[in-house]
Amino acid sequence: MAQKPKSAAKPEAKPAAKSKKPAHQGFFKRNSFAIGLFVIAFIVFANGIGNDYALDDEFYTAGGNQLTQKGLKGIPEIFKSHTFRNNDGTTYSYRPVVLLTFALETQIFGEDPQVSHFFNVLLYALTIVLIFSILRKWFVTQGDWFSFFICLIFLVHPLHTEVVDNIKCRDELLAILFMLLTIHTIWKHLETKKIYWLILYPFLFWAGMLSKHTAVPFYVLIPLALWFFTDTKIWKILLYIAPLLITTMITSFFQKHNLEAEARTYLPFENPLAGHPGFGQLTATSFYVMGRYLLLHFIPYPLVYYYGSYYVPDVTWSNPLAIASLVIHLALGVWALMELRKKSVLGFGLLFYLINIGAYSNLLQRAPGIMAERYTYAASLGFAIVIIVLIARWMKVNVADFKWRSEDFKRFRFAIVAIALLLSIRTVWRTEDWENKETLYGGDMENLTESVKANMLYGALISKNALELNFQSRVSDGRGGVRLDKVKQDSAMLRFKEARGYYQKAAELAPYYHTAWSNLGTAYFFTGETRIALSYFLKGISIKDDYAEGWFNVGMAYDKLEMSDSAIYSFNRCIKADSTYVSGYEQLSRMIMQKEKDPEKALNILRLAARKKPDSEIPWNNMASIYLQLKDTAQSAAAMERAAEINPNNIQRLYNLAQYYRSKGNTEKFNYYYSQAEAGKKKMEKEQKKNKERGR
Repeated sequence: MAQKPKSAAKPEAKPAAKSKKPAHQGFFKRNSFAIGLFVIAFIVFANGIGNDYALDDEFYTAGGNQLTQKGLKGIPEIFKSHTFRNNDGTTYSYRPVVLLTFALETQIFGEDPQVSHFFNVLLYALTIVLIFSILRKWFVTQGDWFSFFICLIFLVHPLHTEVVDNIKCRDELLAILFMLLTIHTIWKHLETKKIYWLILYPFLFWAGMLSKHTAVPFYVLIPLALWFFTDTKIWKILLYIAPLLITTMITSFFQKHNLEAEARTYLPFENPLAGHPGFGQLTATSFYVMGRYLLLHFIPYPLVYYYGSYYVPDVTWSNPLAIASLVIHLALGVWALMELRKKSVLGFGLLFYLINIGAYSNLLQRAPGIMAERYTYAASLGFAIVIIVLIARWMKVNVADFKWRSEDFKRFRFAIVAIALLLSIRTVWRTEDWENKETLYGGDMENLTESVKANMLYGALISKNALELNFQSRVSDGRGGVRLDKVKQDSAMLRFKEARGYYQKAAELAPYYHTAWSNLGTAYFFTGETRIALSYFLKGISIKDDYAEGWFNVGMAYDKLEMSDSAIYSFNRCIKADSTYVSGYEQLSRMIMQKEKDPEKALNILRLAARKKPDSEIPWNNMASIYLQLKDTAQSAAAMERAAEINPNNIQRLYNLAQYYRSKGNTEKFNYYYSQAEAGKKKMEKEQKKNKERGR
């Protein structure tokens, strides 16, 4: 039977005598520390709740994940599929628990960034409360104020803004939350010996692993905590760990035999260590990254949304920061082991930090972007423990005796409050940067001029805005024709030209990156400079011969230059490179109709597209159009119905179907499509009203 937990941590000073709390003490007074932390979390991150979507939120929500959009209906598929999908249809990562939360959220509230931000802040606040609950069990002799101060520093640290303010980072929030719940449940079993706690904790750990593999360091941290804070024998600690390993093996077996092979590769600019770096480059860059992490803990400036090449360089052992980091981290490791022999709180905090930060240094496993603020999330708890202990030692105070109004703790109280306020101000300031993609990408660009990814993302955002302006510039003249809004047209052209600069920079930094050249060509294509655009498109496919989007762009350029044979060849190469690239089929069928006047051949191309990409409405839309040209209204309506099944949100199509079936006297289908159209119209008007209010 497990031993009763104890505080094995060496007190930093003489423990204070415990006073019994009155039995009638109210809920709020009994839980004042936890409630205070919960409220502070919402105060510090309140300005982020009104933010819009930002970096990579489309991975889970914002219209980018079809499984999420299905709501509750998508749950079975969520657990049977990889979470993320590449442009070529391949998939990677298995994080079903995170997708489940977004599916439930979508089912109840629809896709709303404010709702998603609120739940991220709520999860963070609950995590802080849970950390406090665990720490007060661990640090009994140090008292509740000690645990509170640790949680406060952890809570307000600006390195956590990405985790809280980036909706996509809910996976990090859930992974750590479930790991902490696992620890909390193990301690409940140690305290109560109740069997249900013993049954529950492996499932909580499993949920954490199904949220994100950020949870991996807890394989080490959980047994470390059991050894450090309890009298549990080593063999019993191993028994606690065994179910965690078993659940992991079951999950790995399921993924291997029920999911398709993962297809996730890192380009050199995402992580230059992802290939086959030499030992010197690998170790030097890894310690360089650890040095950057340590600096950001003390001085969280500048913070950026992406830390890949070349903002974070791959270095050799001639780099001063890599050398300094090696010396510092080796010293911290020796210090941790020396303190750990005495089972001191400082030793535990140091080791907690080093284990977590080491796991994401790239030494053991390559990280996307080389480094990221989210990878410091758990490590920051160790940092907070160390900081509070060192301040207490430096000021020679016994935190166990701390009283807020006591003059003996005036300097200590001032130091903690000052640090917390400075970090809070930086956190609130940084949260404003995450307002939307425009503020995030544009604001961080001054620090990311040498980042390939940042130049690509900002260029793409500017191009998207230019396309929207270009579309808006074509307005009805009231007589069935179209006139150009010159102001919007000129503004669109200026934005395309602005985007060129960022794409050009990305291509210069990473000349091997085919997408950079292709996107640069696109920025010229939309300003009418087709021959220049074609030269960049050809550059892209010369680097990557099976680049489907590149061949598509080449085809569009040849089509605009009225070189139809070359356009047809390019569209064929596009669908050969990616048989699911439905736009390639669409343009090829159009070219066949224009050049060869062969509707049956064009229809066969679209039928093949529908088989290769069954979740796309595009082939059916185009088939409906061809049948309409052939005056086969029945087949056209049938194709439109298939398109409506795939995408029931096209209101005009629903009205067209309703009108068609009314003309045919089919009352049942008329009523069905008309009611669907009316419901969709009301939903759209409601969303437009909400967006308008949000814009204010």
